[in-house]
Amino acid sequence: MTNFSPSPLTKKNHLQVFTRLPPKFALGVGACLFIVILWFWIIQPLQQALELRLQNYPAQLMSIQELNRTLLTYKDKSVKISSLSENDLSSLQQKLLSQGVKFTLARLENTDSVKLDLKIDEIEFSRWLEFVVDFRQNNALYANDVVIKKNDGVGVIQVNATLVQAR
Repeated sequence: MTNFSPSPLTKKNHLQVFTRLPPKFALGVGACLFIVILWFWIIQPLQQALELRLQNYPAQLMSIQELNRTLLTYKDKSVKISSLSENDLSSLQQKLLSQGVKFTLARLENTDSVKLDLKIDEIEFSRWLEFVVDFRQNNALYANDVVIKKNDGVGVIQVNATLVQAR
């Protein structure tokens, strides 16, 4: 039978090796080890996160500059948006029907702006986002009050929204 525990004599020899080292050398090795651990666990991940953020800044700056140019272009101009006619409302309904969406779309009575009440029982979230973008671009309709509930299935939602036409 073999015994895996070191003999007391071997332990004593190992301790003597460490006790012969000067204390400054042991402190130096400990400090270097601490710096290496600090570098790999804290400083390097922070540096990588900062570099990723800095890579996004030029695109963000260009986007802000483009928005600023657009705002300066339309600064003193009034943009007229035509009111949503019954034909436009029926085209919205046809668009939803052509996509196979079960919905309820009704015009809310309001004199100062166009408001529509939209209820969709079941739609994929990505398709809902496409509809919101399409409504905004083609009819100047913005989702004002939106309630989204998760349905059974991955990415399937139920939507109750009030669409308001910007003036």
